[in-house]
Amino acid sequence: MTAFLSSPVRAQRSAPELQITFERNTEADRATAEQIHEVLRKKVREIARANGFILEGKGDGSPRVRSRVEAIPVPDYWGEVKPGPYRVGFTQRWIIDSTRRLPRPDKYRLRYRPVLLNVWYPAATASARQPFVYDDYFEGAVRAARGNGALVPYAQAIVGYQRSIAWHELAGTPRDSTPSDLTARIEQLFRSLTHAVRDAPRRSGVLPVVVYTQGARGSMDDNVVLCEFLSSRGYLVIGSAFPEEDNATFHTNSTDESRQRDIRRLLLEVQRTFGMTVQSVAVIGHSAGAQAMHLLASDPSAPVDAVLSLDTTQDYSMLSDRTWQFPQRTLTGREYVTMPFLYVAGPGALFELADSLHHSARTLLTVPGLGHNEFISQGVIRGHLSAGLARDNAARRDTVQRHYRMLVDYMASWIDATREVRAVLPPSPAPLRVTQVPVGENAPTLGAGTITTARELRHLFTTGDASTFAERSLAARKADGEAFPHSAFMMLLADAVRTGKGDRARTLYSELIARDAGMRNILTAIESRARLFERIGAQPEATEWRNIAATLGGSR
Repeated sequence: MTAFLSSPVRAQRSAPELQITFERNTEADRATAEQIHEVLRKKVREIARANGFILEGKGDGSPRVRSRVEAIPVPDYWGEVKPGPYRVGFTQRWIIDSTRRLPRPDKYRLRYRPVLLNVWYPAATASARQPFVYDDYFEGAVRAARGNGALVPYAQAIVGYQRSIAWHELAGTPRDSTPSDLTARIEQLFRSLTHAVRDAPRRSGVLPVVVYTQGARGSMDDNVVLCEFLSSRGYLVIGSAFPEEDNATFHTNSTDESRQRDIRRLLLEVQRTFGMTVQSVAVIGHSAGAQAMHLLASDPSAPVDAVLSLDTTQDYSMLSDRTWQFPQRTLTGREYVTMPFLYVAGPGALFELADSLHHSARTLLTVPGLGHNEFISQGVIRGHLSAGLARDNAARRDTVQRHYRMLVDYMASWIDATREVRAVLPPSPAPLRVTQVPVGENAPTLGAGTITTARELRHLFTTGDASTFAERSLAARKADGEAFPHSAFMMLLADAVRTGKGDRARTLYSELIARDAGMRNILTAIESRARLFERIGAQPEATEWRNIAATLGGSR
């Protein structure tokens, strides 16, 4: 018995017809042949429906595709990202968490914390309904509150805040100061179709779950491409607005445990709403959201199976820098951080915190050419909206879109791999660079050749003599300036001063500037940082950086 496709389906789904033909061997057992036939028909039907095709019977048992539902176009804001095999559904609802009483009555007269549930999921079948428009990510949250009249003013207020944040991130300015040409494009984006159909039937079976949380003062749509994309790959993706715990403001917060508590409540609600058992949970955070996910991972009761950390901002510094509060709190519970971790950052990341979480198998992925907000789709869309305008940089825009596409593809493959027994983690496509750090390892192994990562620079700084460090680090910087920026050297020198190694810091700095006068910019950057802290009234930090500058200043 054989089976073949007489008209293959091309990737663009433009084939006019998919026809399945079976040739039965008359000598084979007919009953067995019929069983095989039925299994194949069911599998073909599943694949066809997932890809937007409809199988029609002919009455003779031959499964043929005689018609198909038009594929949902990929939105322009996806850039170079390509969807997976499943249609995407989306739903929103509000939850009142009665275990979290608000500390004081607010103007919305709410006694308990309201939590917005946003869910993207693979849809069960192709739907004739059209995707909703982008702005309905916001307006839909207001509609979802109408079943509880007391919630409507609150929903309107938080949605207004979310829209204003989204606008500011897309334009770089508040709405009332955005140039008219860019205003028109953002308004068009908000009217454009997404890649999701509201309240479409959900695909049956157990679905792996991903929770996404945005950065400080970020909007809930800030990585919407990733959320839609992962759902098209078969994942149920959860998001929310994540305001501060006391609802005093709508800002997100990485230090007050509100996100972690929201996530636990959202996972419970998904189980109730969808009637499914949550068996595999990966959490993704960007910036302050990534910081909060470190804290969640270090909680022994956390329902987390994998963590993806997108550019915490701390990755480029050392643990002695107390600008961030989450590293020490995470390290307090490091014995509980045993799940796989994917760290994503720019090439200049030092990754000292990642190396300290040695009970975990860690993947360190560096992506060149991306700014902090370009690790999320909002920053990529911002560049897309500027195409052809005065502020446009076409070459950089193309690079950002390409590297973001590589990033989300890698993230999906990494999550897939962590769910498999004896997983083989994916390699990284150039120019992305991946380093696998096994359980128990807390530092790179240096060979005699040229160092290639800032993580290796960090290790060389602490182990090599001054002359060797200067020679090898400057050779590496000459080969790849983006991987070895002045800021990496600055953070290493500052760490040495903070930890009582001021003489070594001064000696190393002297060796650097003796070989490359351009490295004097490190001291200039340190002095600029001290002045910045002074301007914002952060006197302890200003004093610290002035002391670091003074320690190194004797070598000028």
